[in-house]
Amino acid sequence: MKISGLVRGSDEDFRNIFSANSPDEAWEEVRNYVTVSYILPMKRAFLSDPRFSEYSQSGEYPVSTIGAGDNFNAGILTSIHQMNISRAQLERLTGAEWSVVIETAVAFATHVA
Repeated sequence: MKISGLVRGSDEDFRNIFSANSPDEAWEEVRNYVTVSYILPMKRAFLSDPRFSEYSQSGEYPVSTIGAGDNFNAGILTSIHQMNISRAQLERLTGAEWSVVIETAVAFATHVA
């Protein structure tokens, strides 16, 4: 984890690995190792960095969650790539920039075929 700039896990992942029962507890476990972490419990994306921590998804939800998490990850990475965001820039993104990243990820997740 020390070489990662971004860590993704489900609420179950962080609960099983770190006994974290909330996004804030998960962030406390990983904050010394990563710039940003994100957790995907149903219907919300918790994005943690020192400045902010929660984005609620729009009213669109996947019909099936099979593959939705993978597509969400692909949307995160696609958006970061398209915006030319470097690892060093991750910790300086504004809330508006993260909103674009999360909206792209949600769009990818809701269009699972």
